[in-house]
Amino acid sequence: MAVEPDLQLILRAKRGDFVARNELLQKYRPNIEKLIRRWTRAPVPVAAIQGEAMKLLLLAADKYDPNAGVLFKTFMETQMRGLYRYVTTHKNVARVPEHRALEIRRFQNAKSLLEAQKDREPTHDEMADHLGWSQQQVTMMDTALSRGALSMAESEERGFSDPVSYYNRMGETFEFIYFKMTPEEKLVYDYSLGAHGKRKIKSVAEMSRKTGIPTDRIYAIKRKLAQEVTRAV
Repeated sequence: MAVEPDLQLILRAKRGDFVARNELLQKYRPNIEKLIRRWTRAPVPVAAIQGEAMKLLLLAADKYDPNAGVLFKTFMETQMRGLYRYVTTHKNVARVPEHRALEIRRFQNAKSLLEAQKDREPTHDEMADHLGWSQQQVTMMDTALSRGALSMAESEERGFSDPVSYYNRMGETFEFIYFKMTPEEKLVYDYSLGAHGKRKIKSVAEMSRKTGIPTDRIYAIKRKLAQEVTRAV
């Protein structure tokens, strides 16, 4: 019987250990990225395919039987055949045009940078000035991204192709960024977004008191993470 070198990690992931699941995703990240490269020309957003691949990997860990005599890597690659079904099923789903995706990224990045600089949520005037947009453009984008019930018809009428769904899919992709962070960066990330069981903290001063990280360092980390997020999507 083949000896599975990652057995303990897989067993921890099976039990729902968040750290183990992250470590498993990090370990097999090159395998996922290699698979995703096959679909770069698919009529489905790469970020959506990446998110689906992550789900399939974790599902493979849940279903893996170490007594079956098959290494996890082999079993995982078999499960990844589900990507073909996913792309085939979603190939006719309207994707966000590249210029719209860029606008969404620019908007979110600008918002993160201004929040870091001002220690509060920026106004629409400040966003418009930073982006060089009209206040109406900023208001429309902010509304489109903050509402959870935009219909496709409304989205298209406003000039977006389902931006809420698109940006929500990015959340799974952003988890890859998390693996490369330092412990300080992870704390800032978690408290900034309310991620991984942490309470969302908007105030940099409060975050500094909570984490012990100096405010200037928090500002620097926020700016770095905003740039990482932009590059990731």
